[in-house]
Amino acid sequence: VAVEEELEDLVEIISQAKKPLVIVGGGVKYSEAGETVENFCEEFHIPFGESQAGKSACKSSHPYCLGGIGVTGTLASNVIAKDADVVIMAIGKSKFLKADMIKEGAVVIDVGINRDSEGKITGDADFDNILSKASFITPVPGGVGPMTIAMLMNNIIKAAEMQNK
Repeated sequence: VAVEEELEDLVEIISQAKKPLVIVGGGVKYSEAGETVENFCEEFHIPFGESQAGKSACKSSHPYCLGGIGVTGTLASNVIAKDADVVIMAIGKSKFLKADMIKEGAVVIDVGINRDSEGKITGDADFDNILSKASFITPVPGGVGPMTIAMLMNNIIKAAEMQNK
């Protein structure tokens, strides 16, 4: 199944990353997925920074938490973001990540889905702005969305099975 192959490819990219980074935002906060993100970061040993909207989505005392990122962020998290070889974003803000925020050749995995001011579906990364600088960027729509849906369906099946035991 293509979705499984794509997921395996992304896991491989994340596993082999030397300097990965997760950027947490309102998308994580409003979906109450902070603990899931923390567990993911622990599993893969990935630090995370928070956008302004993502503050308190995860525990600020978490050992992988770098603090704020972006204009209102800390120097440390912005320097780490600019040096990351893989950036995974779940922010909830259209076109938040710009080319000047990543290093040449970085991989950008955009988990966000938003609508811009014109109603067009966009991701958290400014795709057109980043495309020539990143070695790979997941498009929105059409990137990780199918994997998200597949995992959602998988979790619904598991929940139904647990409920019927």
